[in-house]
Amino acid sequence: AALSTTQLAALGTEHIAALSPAAVSGLSATALASLADTQLATLSAKQIAGLTTTALAGLSETQIAGLTTSQVTSLTATQIASLGTTAIGALTTTQM
Repeated sequence: AALSTTQLAALGTEHIAALSPAAVSGLSATALASLADTQLATLSAKQIAGLTTTALAGLSETQIAGLTTSQVTSLTATQIASLGTTAIGALTTTQM
């Protein structure tokens, strides 16, 4: 069963970082968008690479801008294409 937004909010950053890539890939757009910036920052490159394009579409511009360089470089071409121009515009020069 998927984790609810309430369950995700209760997880510490160490728990988010310990989620398997398969568990992270099962997050919905709403669930991913509910992560705090500190939680989102702990996702590994493998976890980020496994996110669905639908889940990524749930991220806000602020969350996109908060991704680390490692996280951004782990995005696949398909994932990047799914972000849309507004989200891509939120990326900083450092991230690229």
